[in-house]
Amino acid sequence: ELKEYLTEVRNASEHVGEVAMHQAQRTAHLELSSDVLDPLTKTRSLDHETCAQDLVDFSPVYRCLHIHSVLGKQDQFIEEYRSHRKQQLRLVIKPPVKADDIKDFKQYFFSIVGFFVVEDTIMQTCQRVGIGSKMDGEGLISQNVLDDYWEMATSEMLSVLRAHCLHCNNNHLLLKLKQLVVWFCHTVIGYGFKGDKLYEVSLEIREHYDELMMKTYGDAFTNLLSSDDYTPVCVATEPQFQGVLDLFAYKDLAIQVAEFPRQFPFSSMVHQIFKQLKSYIDDCAAYSDRLNLSRTEIDEGVRKSVNLLLTKSMSGCLAKLIEKGNLTIQQLSQLWVNLDQWEHAEEDLDNYIASVTSVPRSDLASIQSRLYGFSIFKDAKLITQDRIALLLQIQMTELMDGVVYDWTPKEPMKYPSGAFEDVIRFLNSNFMILQNYLLKLLMTCVYMPFSFGLGFMKIFSYQISILVSIWKD
Repeated sequence: ELKEYLTEVRNASEHVGEVAMHQAQRTAHLELSSDVLDPLTKTRSLDHETCAQDLVDFSPVYRCLHIHSVLGKQDQFIEEYRSHRKQQLRLVIKPPVKADDIKDFKQYFFSIVGFFVVEDTIMQTCQRVGIGSKMDGEGLISQNVLDDYWEMATSEMLSVLRAHCLHCNNNHLLLKLKQLVVWFCHTVIGYGFKGDKLYEVSLEIREHYDELMMKTYGDAFTNLLSSDDYTPVCVATEPQFQGVLDLFAYKDLAIQVAEFPRQFPFSSMVHQIFKQLKSYIDDCAAYSDRLNLSRTEIDEGVRKSVNLLLTKSMSGCLAKLIEKGNLTIQQLSQLWVNLDQWEHAEEDLDNYIASVTSVPRSDLASIQSRLYGFSIFKDAKLITQDRIALLLQIQMTELMDGVVYDWTPKEPMKYPSGAFEDVIRFLNSNFMILQNYLLKLLMTCVYMPFSFGLGFMKIFSYQISILVSIWKD
């Protein structure tokens, strides 16, 4: 009869644990993803009023205890019962055979919870043994025995989580697993067990989670940068206009009253990448949620992660884009404008982090991790300016090397020389591109011709007034 009971309780443990965890979820109002919260089997009942005694028939073990008590062999039975259950626990806490889906981990945690819910029920309902027993007052399971079981289970679970999570390459699975661990801890704490070590291992795994996130979002940045059309965003309707502003808070008031179609100075990569940054912040905050961290600790952790994303992933993507040499002067000019927009959006992202982490404004001053990562946009602007100047210089060098000019006229010149007319046409065509962007970008490149040597600088200085007049025209 005991063997039949042990077989039945082993088979029912997963269902018992699933019911207990769903009850804890409703009590604690845990927000879980659908994959984590969905029942393993739709046919199973998850009634919040169901208890272990509704799912497991404990009467066989009660009868066995009573019979052995009458025969004076209750101690022998208790030792035998505990030995069998300890062996079953070893089987329950073995690592899942597969670990590439959240369902595998749900079955694993449900079975462990089920085991301890059953033993807690046994402890509560079999507290006394016959007088004269070596185990007076302990019953089939004592608190000390249950604590030993829990220590054994916790030790194995920590090993399983470290082994599987630190080798997992799916950040979405890690986030779901973290939710499952938090759910598990809320459940077992309700039965008097400690979950501190499981919370600690979840914090350890967060570093690996951040690494996977940086790779995922770094790939997204690369795709958005490479697929951009490098033309200003143009919207024809109010909904389209508001859609862009919802993703990126452009602050020029003039565009608010302009007629449609309205044109932003930046291209689509600006608001699309800003959207990715917000999504990254949401994912970082979601992982830190309910890990016994204060709001300030969560906020600082998110800011640290954002800084790493910008200084490692984003800066690398921008450097490759600028230096690979495929962008034209017009595309580089548009990129410069985009970088300028991002550089001045630090406050917006700072406020967004505060809104996600719910840190009071009064506490923001004490937070150490500021968004220093935004300095990469200023650095990238300088690299972009240098790249534009280099392209202009290369093209002018090719222009000057291909033609022979009279650099030493015998009489004063009233009009620009042939060389200078070619330079003017060249500069005019390129500055027409640059003037569509920002004046400070234009002025960065306007002095580039002086790099062609002293002789050309003298000719250039003599004819600069002519260039200025043409420029004004």
